[in-house]
Amino acid sequence: MIRPLVTCCALLIVLSNNAFGQLAPSPGPEHKILQDDVGTWEATMKLWMAPNTDPVEATGVEENKSINGGFWVVQNYSANILGQAMTGHGMTGYDPQTKKFVGVWTDSMSPHMMKMEGTYNADTKTMEMTYKGFDTLTNRAIEGKATTRWIDQDTRLMEMWAPAPGSNEMFKSMEISYKRKK
Repeated sequence: MIRPLVTCCALLIVLSNNAFGQLAPSPGPEHKILQDDVGTWEATMKLWMAPNTDPVEATGVEENKSINGGFWVVQNYSANILGQAMTGHGMTGYDPQTKKFVGVWTDSMSPHMMKMEGTYNADTKTMEMTYKGFDTLTNRAIEGKATTRWIDQDTRLMEMWAPAPGSNEMFKSMEISYKRKK
């Protein structure tokens, strides 16, 4: 009695594994775009605290790893800004349901998570994301825009726009130039 039950259970496990293996999705071309960022990048950063001000400049390192079979890329960022160590962590993927790139970002400068969603233009090699977050300096929820343009396989430029303090007028708040570390 036990032997047929064990055999039946073993057969169900084998069949379910095969069925699962056949149904498991594979990364698509959108995921390949993200995989191009995998590796270590040296970053040169400019931060503007308000419109028409001089930028604060800093350097950093971003290490990007592919996870979950190539569906997602995890970013680990570290920099020194005005003598203060800063770390940041993000995760970016592609949602085939909404046909949008999606991501989240957290860093040591804020207890809040930023959520992003956007599209990629293959002609200009540019990803444009809108984001929602919380600005701890102005103590308010904000929405903004970030673009990343791939200049070549080893160079990309990220620019971010945010609402100016005390208004909803958008200004360029950050620029990071990335060079792949060889």
